[in-house]
Order: sequence, then structure tokens, then C-alpha cells
Amino acid sequence: MITSFNKSQLLTDFFNCHPICGALYDGDGVLIDINQAMKERYKITDEHSFFFNHLFNNDLLIRSQKHNLLAGKTVKILLDQVNVIIIPHKGLNGDCEGYNLFINDINSNNSGKENSYQDMAKLVAKAVPDTILLINKDFIIEKIVTQASHFLNESILNKRIDKIQGYVGINISQEEFFQTVQDCLHKNKSTSIQISLQSKNDNSIKYFKVRIVPAYHQFLVLYIRNITDIVEKEKENKKLSGKLIENRSLMELALQNSRTTIYSFNHELFQTCDKVNCNHCLQFYGTDNHILAKNQYICKNLQSLQHSEDQAGFFSLFNKIRNEKLSEYTTNFRLKNNNGKYHNYEVAGKVLTVDKEGRANVIIGSLIDNQKHMEYEESLIKAKEEAETADQLKSVFLANMTHDIRTPLHAIIGFSDLLSEETDPELRQNYINIIKTNNELLVNLINDVLDISKIESNLLTFDYTDIFLSTFMQDIYQTVRLKTNENVELILDQCPNQKLNVDKNRLSQILINLLTNAIKHTFEGSIHFGYQLEEEYVRFYVTDTGEGISDANIDKIFTRFVQIKGHKTGGVGLGLAICKGLVNKMGGDISVTSKEGCGSTFNFTIPYTKPDNVL
Repeated sequence: MITSFNKSQLLTDFFNCHPICGALYDGDGVLIDINQAMKERYKITDEHSFFFNHLFNNDLLIRSQKHNLLAGKTVKILLDQVNVIIIPHKGLNGDCEGYNLFINDINSNNSGKENSYQDMAKLVAKAVPDTILLINKDFIIEKIVTQASHFLNESILNKRIDKIQGYVGINISQEEFFQTVQDCLHKNKSTSIQISLQSKNDNSIKYFKVRIVPAYHQFLVLYIRNITDIVEKEKENKKLSGKLIENRSLMELALQNSRTTIYSFNHELFQTCDKVNCNHCLQFYGTDNHILAKNQYICKNLQSLQHSEDQAGFFSLFNKIRNEKLSEYTTNFRLKNNNGKYHNYEVAGKVLTVDKEGRANVIIGSLIDNQKHMEYEESLIKAKEEAETADQLKSVFLANMTHDIRTPLHAIIGFSDLLSEETDPELRQNYINIIKTNNELLVNLINDVLDISKIESNLLTFDYTDIFLSTFMQDIYQTVRLKTNENVELILDQCPNQKLNVDKNRLSQILINLLTNAIKHTFEGSIHFGYQLEEEYVRFYVTDTGEGISDANIDKIFTRFVQIKGHKTGGVGLGLAICKGLVNKMGGDISVTSKEGCGSTFNFTIPYTKPDNVL
């Protein structure tokens, strides 16, 4: 089968060997080439000296002839006993793509040359990859000038173009095709269309590009080129391209969701890098780390992203694989993330190609951001430690509870027995007071246990009402002042009057717990309490001049079952934990500032209105 190169070479040989003088011009009329006959006939050694060097910039053609050429019409002129024919050549879009110029000597006998020309023309026609059909004005196929496709054979001769049997149009109907052919003939205008035909014999589909050229208002020349291979290739390429895009999208999605980046490293490119013009030896794909992506082509900047304490790095990983001839290797180091913080990465490398010495040349691998995994592991360890601590505290709590419950119970039972036998009125009253005190201790202890249980199981309910804080704080003062030591002054600071929507009993419980705690740890000086109005909430405070809290204990002061060692104040360590739970449930926050030996200040906030999440 003749190739495109052979065809091009054949046409070139035909032009150069043609016995008639010829010249080729581009669409602007600029001379491209002249053939050997032209050179020999007019002794031309330099193409630029040819008298038709430019079709439109010469005096040999008059204005009307130039106008006809631009309009795509053939021009014939008689010049110094020679016939000059200039033929425009139109492209598929109808625009003039170039011109052919032929010169014939009027007095010469060209019969032999014409026969040679005809033979050469037939040879060229056979080389053209088109089936060329000649159709008359009745749209009947008169001749197959050349046959380049077995799909269109002699069975179509002497038939109307729209009556060919055995084929059906796929993308254009026979009526539409016939109408196009009619328009070309009647308008004397060339056109190009693409059609697809399906054989009724084997259902095979072929694709054709058809150029229809009118000739002398009586004939049509159809240049039919079989482009099935091209169309099928385009379909296959489109399919492969779509599959490639799909696979790439799936890969990017997988990399993004797995927090994985892939990379490639080429040692040959790295060796030839001049550190100024990057050779792109190391590249990353699928990364959402903008800092990493920005610096991926600059080795020294890439190194700056690594944590200074980590010895392992990209290039140490590559060197280890190369020098030790490992097939793969995995290590861990830290890199800066988009927020400027360091993240832990697990970096794996695998050899793709090796050099003559068997050392890695191209290394591919992945970077997995396992920061969340490590944080999760740390949280599990912390949760385990907290659970173990809570279990220990629970054991301590149960031991303390046993002691704290037995103590008032023994007192109640013992003094009840004594009360039944005692006849002295004064002693009987003392016994009754002791029994009452221990009853209160036992009830408070049980209430604390129930409260902390309800808070942690989210079963605690609140009853919100409007209260006036000035009256409320006076009631608290009267309740607590009787419990204050003789050497300690309880002071309610002056506060502005304010209405607050709150659970009165829970707010009382918080303040009384904090004041009771202050009384336990303050043996002289004063205890101040009050509140301040702020933009979104009321801030309550309790300040004492007592023992204070050490730095080692202040972080765990609100933890349940915690009792600071060395304090002989009783209790089971639930009071402050209950305060924190109640404040948080009511939409506020609680904190403490303290210095050992200098007293403490507890602050907590309560919103002006009931939060939406409170039951």
C-alpha cells in the first residue's frame, strides 16, 4: 500500500518532471516553487527573478484578472506567444489556499507532452487516497475516476447518487445528502461533508469525508475519502482519554481521602541539577499541602520544611535505598503543614528502575499524613490513663465513702442509745444536737452522690424562674454566716440589683458549696463574695484569705473524688466537681486562681437567660 510520504514524493516528482512549465503560489499569491521545465525554458537560476514572482504585485495581470483570481476564478492570458493559465485551489472551507500557474508555447507541438501529461495525471490520480466519482447534471454516476475504497465499487455506476443500494446513512439521510449535491450544482459552489454508511450485508459501518466540486455547471466531482480508521482511532482515543480522566479523578479522590501524597524521584536529573535551574527531579502528586507543593522543585527549600530534630529526610531516604541497594524502605519524619505546624508523615520509597550498577535510579513512593492517627493513639493512651486514674479514685472514693457514712451513722446510733437512758436534760439536748448534726452530714453526703450521678448521666433537670439577685444574695449570706469561724469575717460585697432567669436552687447550691469550701480552708481573715454584671452573663465570685492551693493541685481541683492531701477538712471530694457540672449545664464556666498560703478566688458565670440545651 502506498504511504502518505510516497504520495507526497510522487506528486513532487510529477510537478518537477512535468513537461509544461509550472509554478506554485500560496493563498496570498506569493511564489512557493517553480518546476524544472520552467527553469530550463526561461533559464531561471534564482526563483525570485521569475517574472511572475508575485501574482498580485506585478504589471502582467490587469486589475480585473487579479479580482477574478481572488474570487476563485481561473484566469487565462496571452503573453508573448505563450498561454498562461492560473488556476485557484480552494480548501475544504471554500477559501483559496493557493494557485497553480501553467505556461504553454502556442507554436509548439505538445501532443506528445500532453499524452505524457495524461499518463502522469493517471499515475497521480491512482496515488490519491480518494475515490473520485464523476456525476452528471442528472446526478447519475458516470465514472469512477479512481477507486481507493472497496466499499464503493463499480456496482454504483450509472445510478443516481441517492439510489445506491446496499447502504444506509447513519448521520445523514439520503434525502439530505441529495439536497446537498443539488445545491452544489445549482449554486456552482464547492462544499465538504462527512457521512457514515452502514452496509446491509454485514452491518459494518464506514466513515467518509466527501468533497463536492461543481464543474462547468454540468458535472460534479466527488472526492470521497475513507476516514474510518481515523474516526475509529479518534473514538478509541476519546474513550482512553475519558478513562484516563476518570482514573485520575478516582486516584486524586482516593489520595485526598486517605491523606496520602505520592512522589517520584529521578537520580539522573538530580545529578545534573545546577541548583539554579531546577530539573524537577522530585515531584509530588495528589497533595493538599500547599507549602509542600510550592517547594517541591526546590531542594533546599524542601529541606527547610523538615523538623530540625529529625535526621531522616527525603534525600537521606533516597541515599539509603541507593547505597544499600534496597528494594524499598519506610521511615518517619515531620513536615510543615499549611498552618505552619509540623505533622508526622510516614514516608515509603520503592525502586522503579536501576542503573547499570544495580542502584536505584528512579524511586517512587508515598507520604501518609498520620498526624491524626498519632493524635488518636495519644488520646487513647490518655483516656486509658484517665480511666485507670478514675478507677483508682473510685476505689479511694468508696473507701472514703465507707468511712464518711459510718462515722455519722455510728454517731447517730450511739447517741440515740445514750439518749434513751440519759435523764439529765442538758446532756439529752447535747445528744439531740449531735444526732441532728450527723443527720445533716449524712443527708448532704447522699445528696452529693446523687447529684454527681445525675450530672454525669445527663438526667439532671432545671427549674428556671426570674429572681432578684440582691435579695437572693442576702438570703445566701444569712444561710452561710452562722457556719463561719469566729476569726473569719464573711462579707457580701455591694452589688447592683439585677433580675436573672435561673434555677434558684441550683445557683444556691453552687454558691453555698463554694462558700462552705472557703470556710473549711480559711481560719482567719475574711471571705468576700458577690457578682459583677457583664455583657452576656453575670460573673459570681468567692474570695478567701485561706490556705490557698498549690500549683500541683490547682489543675485537678474540680475533678471528682479529689481531696487535697494534708487538708483535714473532711468530705469526699465531690463539692467542687458538682459546682463545675452545674455551671457547665447552665451554660456558664468556672475557674479558680490561687496561691498557696495566700488564699483563693473562685469565679463562675451564668447567662442572663436559659440556654437552649438546658432541660
